[in-house]
Amino acid sequence: MANLFVILVIFCLLHSLVAVKAQLLSQNISIGTKLFPNSYPSSWLSPSGLFGFGFYPKGNGYAVGIWLIGTPTNTTVWTANRDDPPISSNAYLWFTRQGWLLTTPDTQKKSMQNSKTNSLLRFQPLCGQYLPSGTELVSSFSSSDQSSGRFGLVVEDYFLAAYPINSKNILYWTFAATGLNDSSEWLNFTDEGLVLNNRNETAAIHRATLDADGNFRIYSHRFRNSSNNQTISVEWSGFENPCQASGFCGVNSFCSRSGGTANCTCFPGFNYIDPNMAFLGCYRDFVNHGFCWQNLQELTYNFTIMKGIMLGGHPYSEFSAVDWDCQNACLVDCNCWAVLYSTEGDCKKYKLPLLYASVDGSPSTNFTLVHRTMDLSALTHEHPKREIRNKSKRRRLIAIIGLSLGLLAFLFTLFAIFSFFLFRKGVQQYHKLLEIKNLGLNKEFTLRSFSYNELERATDGFKDELSSTSFGKVYRGTLLEDSKIVAVKRQENCEQEGGRDFIAEMTAIGRIYHRNVIQLLGFCLEGTKKLLVYEFMSKGSLADVLFQEETRPTWEQRKKLALDVALGISYLHEECEPCIVHCSIRPQNIQVNNSWTAKLCNFETARLLMPTQNGILSAVDRAVRGYLAPEWQNNALTSEKIDVYSYGIVLLEIICCRSNVDNTVSTPDEVELASWAYKCLVTNELKKLIRDEEIELMSLERFLKVGFLCIQEAPHLRPSMRNVILMLEGRMEIPSTLPKP
Repeated sequence: MANLFVILVIFCLLHSLVAVKAQLLSQNISIGTKLFPNSYPSSWLSPSGLFGFGFYPKGNGYAVGIWLIGTPTNTTVWTANRDDPPISSNAYLWFTRQGWLLTTPDTQKKSMQNSKTNSLLRFQPLCGQYLPSGTELVSSFSSSDQSSGRFGLVVEDYFLAAYPINSKNILYWTFAATGLNDSSEWLNFTDEGLVLNNRNETAAIHRATLDADGNFRIYSHRFRNSSNNQTISVEWSGFENPCQASGFCGVNSFCSRSGGTANCTCFPGFNYIDPNMAFLGCYRDFVNHGFCWQNLQELTYNFTIMKGIMLGGHPYSEFSAVDWDCQNACLVDCNCWAVLYSTEGDCKKYKLPLLYASVDGSPSTNFTLVHRTMDLSALTHEHPKREIRNKSKRRRLIAIIGLSLGLLAFLFTLFAIFSFFLFRKGVQQYHKLLEIKNLGLNKEFTLRSFSYNELERATDGFKDELSSTSFGKVYRGTLLEDSKIVAVKRQENCEQEGGRDFIAEMTAIGRIYHRNVIQLLGFCLEGTKKLLVYEFMSKGSLADVLFQEETRPTWEQRKKLALDVALGISYLHEECEPCIVHCSIRPQNIQVNNSWTAKLCNFETARLLMPTQNGILSAVDRAVRGYLAPEWQNNALTSEKIDVYSYGIVLLEIICCRSNVDNTVSTPDEVELASWAYKCLVTNELKKLIRDEEIELMSLERFLKVGFLCIQEAPHLRPSMRNVILMLEGRMEIPSTLPKP
């Protein structure tokens, strides 16, 4: 990739020579020639005199790159190893028979040809330069800092998409090949990729740049004379409103537009992380809400109402309510820091940090920010009268205890000794369970803690059993304080391994808030009694919906279920830090509610993986083996691709409303769903899969092909879940050659 990019840049240099009809003599660069940062020669000019190559200032040192020469400033178009620290002034470039070598006092020789691809991330193409499908551009950090910034842009087949670097599945701008309008004069999609047109202008150079603010713009540089005086103009941009770029402003701040510029403003109660770089976001300047659970009278609640504010990210709770009820629901919820209320009656609750906020000017949305403050002096200084009363009570109590202590001392001593020996063994066992290494419970864990008696009353003695898992049984319950229906999962295995499963599920799902992942409401941990409390899903599991209902779901409902499951898995893989691999994607571990929304559940076997970490796959329950990727049998490393394989099997089951292995079918060919479905696709007999149902065969074929791609035996042949979503939605082409699964 690095060598290809250098060739493309050289091609543009030659093209610019013809475009400006320069008659300058070419420079011959001899073997052994050197370039120095702060002495002659520090760079070379192209034959046209418009481009330079060599050292340019960067921070407290230098960088190596190519720039477009102009007055008053040069424009950098490429930087080698853009994210490396500045190069020392004692370094030099040495042209050898093997290529360019960068020599520094501390690192000696470093080949410029062998630079890693990811260190040469581009942020702009030049005229005539092709960007092949699959190429990703990364913006600069700022106009003066060419290191990797906050936004990315991917070139797919006849399609552009921009996204925040830290949330690649959030596309804030897309551009398709059809309906180009004015932009067709600049961008040209071909089978080879995307190319920037030069429009046959003889005295101008054009470049397309993913700028530091996340906007994709096309610039023209028109030269007026031989001294390189130039006029720089913006010829075209992806969008007009700078706040459209998700992540333009950092956490806990909102973006507002003023003409063609945008401003980042902290929400009330928050301060800028760096006032000189407002886009980095804000931090709270009030007391942490750890006191909230204590119901202290000294804790005060303030809220600020702002109209026309929109929030990005995902709310952890969404329901219907009038405006005051929506605000009050946040005030009494210690997890809630903001609510978004619309005139249609939609109420959404958000936790910190607040993401992708902007002013949209719509009067139909009200944003309420809640902040809790504590008068810390009240915790250490009580009122004088109260202190006098407390001292008097203590003196009377001490007198009474003193009179009785002599008579009761012996009895208390015997009782203490007896209690110590009686409960010593039980206490040791209890602490042994709680001190398992790497439990994962930390100070950020803010789920509600239930007592065992509360949950026993809520489930009426655990009578109404909903389902059973390897962890334990799930019961229907009703919380007494608000009559809310919940699902209570009680652990049956109380040994250490069962404790690890409990902690694994609680730490994996306790930090997640996504509409396609079941919400964990709280837990109970009393000795060997371990229970989890989840939201109640009225339609039960996906297996119940697909295999046990008398009437199968409609095709549109099945498509929605398939996309919901894909969105939930993609969130676990790409938005959670660290990455979560579910390891048990199957219909029994997917719940469906009344609105036909599918949510992932049962995270007992989930793995938390750091970006450079893998875990060894372990033995699994026999019931899930039909959904396991082939690498399970080879004791391979855990990766996201095992969830992709399982999703492929589930997708085929959703399409056909039958299990992946069915011994009750009429012919042996139909026993294994994947093989039978692939045969029907190849022989153009798709109607066998849907029986007498009338559906659009084109979408059926697209969903089938995505399923077959997911269940490829080799993990590297399976697509990422982000690409699965794009293919299901028809926004990404499916390979024409489909390997047999």
